[in-house]
Amino acid sequence: MTVSLDVPTSTRPAARTVVSVGTAVFSLVAFGLFVAVQMTGAADGSPLATASAVLVLLTLLALCAVAALMVQEHPMAGTTAAVTAAIGAGGAWADVFVLPSIVASGQMQTLSAYLGPVQFGYMLSFALLAAGWLMVAIVRLRAKETPTWAGIILLIGALLVLVPTADPLRILVLAGAVALSESRRRAR
Repeated sequence: MTVSLDVPTSTRPAARTVVSVGTAVFSLVAFGLFVAVQMTGAADGSPLATASAVLVLLTLLALCAVAALMVQEHPMAGTTAAVTAAIGAGGAWADVFVLPSIVASGQMQTLSAYLGPVQFGYMLSFALLAAGWLMVAIVRLRAKETPTWAGIILLIGALLVLVPTADPLRILVLAGAVALSESRRRAR
């Protein structure tokens, strides 16, 4: 028995809109949990901080799904955005699973000399994520698929991923820009 994950062409725009709005909601909840962690002074390994990091990971996976639904219309931009969102999810995966286990093992001092490449990879994953969504924004603006203002907001959202701030905030801005861009798409 084979299972097809292909979404019919007629429902693809609606599916992208629903997934992108869901992505924005995930990121909003992740940011809310992050703010709660900051206000309560909870430690990085607290349940709230872990829940926020997991939601950032889920948001990045959902952005990957939104981009994958674009592949048929824009093969290069959709594939690039999907792959870079998956790479961003890899960075979030390290934030959720790898770094907390290193901290919990008490080996942080011993391993600190080796964490440079991990941190570089983490920053690189966000740079690639920004590049993928910048490509989507440019393609959409050139094809006049979204109003100019929605395309520019997507461009800004992708660029703000590069700003060194809390991950939930970066992802919230990008997910919100993607949801806005998807909801304002014009039929081709």
